[in-house]
Amino acid sequence: MKKIGIAILLFTVLGMTACFEDDSTLGTVEVGDIEIAALRDTSIVSYNGNVLHVEPVVTAGYSEEEMNYAWYIHGGQFDEDGDVPGGYRTNCISEEKVLDYEVNLPSGVYTLTFEAMADNGYAKTTRMSLTVSTPFSQGFYLLKETADGNTEVDLLTQDGLRSDLLTEMQGVPLDGKPLGMSIVYASGYINEDNQQLESGNVLHVSSEDDYRGFRTEDMGEVFNLSNLAYTPFEAGEMPLNMLESITSIYMATDKGVYTTDNAYMGATSSKFGLPLMEGGSKHILKVANNFIVFWNEQEHCLAEASSELSWELPAGYEAENLNCIASGFNAYNGVETGWFLLEDGTTGGRLLAFVTGDYN
Repeated sequence: MKKIGIAILLFTVLGMTACFEDDSTLGTVEVGDIEIAALRDTSIVSYNGNVLHVEPVVTAGYSEEEMNYAWYIHGGQFDEDGDVPGGYRTNCISEEKVLDYEVNLPSGVYTLTFEAMADNGYAKTTRMSLTVSTPFSQGFYLLKETADGNTEVDLLTQDGLRSDLLTEMQGVPLDGKPLGMSIVYASGYINEDNQQLESGNVLHVSSEDDYRGFRTEDMGEVFNLSNLAYTPFEAGEMPLNMLESITSIYMATDKGVYTTDNAYMGATSSKFGLPLMEGGSKHILKVANNFIVFWNEQEHCLAEASSELSWELPAGYEAENLNCIASGFNAYNGVETGWFLLEDGTTGGRLLAFVTGDYN
């Protein structure tokens, strides 16, 4: 009986095996690797017909016919790739392996993403940084008087000297001899082309008879005497100097000191209101972040932006005889020092006044 039972069980197992026979095969796809050599960060001047040319080096386990390429840009006025549903693929600028891209972008830092993808969907990416400047956004501006007594501006860059920007861009220089020039790095303004609030670096230039403010992206005019302030200036009043603190822009004229918000605080027109106090000059300094001190030409004294400073003159000097002929500041070891060189109009004697503050 034991032998018969074993035989029956053996035939049963064999029968089950026959019922579950599988003649299918396992599907496989061979996936090759893709390697992209590192891309070098670069910089370029915009609005000048310049073309960014990049030839990436790609090593792949696929034929070239199986490969697809694309370039994407983000940063600047484009969305950051982490802030949009499409991710880094949101702003495509090329679907070629070799990039030839004419750069007409506002100055700033952008990120380019290069993607190499096989037909089966396997992909690799790498990135590079693109720093964009404009023909007017880098270099040194030089204020000068023309041979016929008017006001002009030159621009000195690593490519050489570009002379007479105002005549080149506006057609004529400013009437009258130069009075002052300054740059505000976070100024708001109203773009007259679309009536929208925008912001950027603004070059302020004033002469004895005129004043203009130009955005350094393209030297387009954004300010003049009619729109710089909410109320008209007094007759003959001209901006002499401007500077920024953490939150504000200060303007000194020959008759007063004004303030307005800068663009770090949000959208603003950066127009000036009523003066903080009467009296002013081109000699105005920012010491230790928000401490604004200037030479008050009308009162012949040093003053803070909203009050008069207490100071004592050496024996033999009278305040009404003093004039400021130069000013400046330096920073060392956490301390800023502003200085004002004063000259006695009667005796010719000179004094050096210091204002210090800790900016740590």
